[in-house]
Amino acid sequence: MSNSANFYEPEVYDAREQGVPGDIEFFLGLAKEAGAAGHPVLELATGTGRVAIPIAHAGVRVVGLGTTASGARLGPEMVFVARKGA
Repeated sequence: MSNSANFYEPEVYDAREQGVPGDIEFFLGLAKEAGAAGHPVLELATGTGRVAIPIAHAGVRVVGLGTTASGARLGPEMVFVARKGA
């Protein structure tokens, strides 16, 4: 993380920090295993849903939990985006 202030703005963080190559595929694989066993997935520090949305697209029930000033501002919109993406 190049600037700790970015941690508190999910949109800025996602734009600047692209994650580790293959991270979404890794988490998606784990989520599919959980879903196949009938379990939902909880993603902590969801931010903009960079990981949670692909999990939802795969048909796995996912709940994202995050808390930031902008996350609170994005709350209802993020739920809409996640549902629309699923």
